[in-house]
Amino acid sequence: MPLPAYVWFIYYTFFALTLVYGILVLIKGVIPRLWSTIAVVGTILFLPLAFSYSFYRPENENEWEHFINGIVRGDPYAWLLLLFFLYLIIWWFFAIRGIMKLGPASRTKS
Repeated sequence: MPLPAYVWFIYYTFFALTLVYGILVLIKGVIPRLWSTIAVVGTILFLPLAFSYSFYRPENENEWEHFINGIVRGDPYAWLLLLFFLYLIIWWFFAIRGIMKLGPASRTKS
């Protein structure tokens, strides 16, 4: 049984926002540029990799179950996806913190 549509909406919205915000943070330079470059390039690569990982899942599992079972089994591909997703969450924390330190006037200027 596939995941509900709202889950996919949240999933793809997260990655779309990460891509757009990653480019903006990269341009502004509020955190080390390498971190933002990894976030942007990784986001572009993550979606096809995650799709290819779930492509060969058993019919009785949805994508989430397949991912969790892969982590439990110690599948390196699943762990790589998990670690990158955790990296993005940490990156979001530093990116938002960096933008907040700029102040309101700096956020509106290019």
